[in-house]
Amino acid sequence: MILVTFHELSLEYHGWGDCNYDNVRLYDGYNATSPELAKVCTVIPPVITSSGSTVLVVFETDRTVNDGRFLLSWTFLNYSGEGR
Repeated sequence: MILVTFHELSLEYHGWGDCNYDNVRLYDGYNATSPELAKVCTVIPPVITSSGSTVLVVFETDRTVNDGRFLLSWTFLNYSGEGR
């Protein structure tokens, strides 16, 4: 399992709640056809947990406003539940 924690988030947003301008997506696997764990654009979410040993992080932007940054960290948990 992987635990993903967002520490900073500042993305373009226009108040409609749809994250269509800039967003960070996390997928539970190797590619974007894997189940989506989160689509983040405005509020730092609680810790996100994968079901396996791989998470794909995708930053999507429309390139029109220069306010796109995020900071995240991850912790890999081995089968005993201990962080590495």
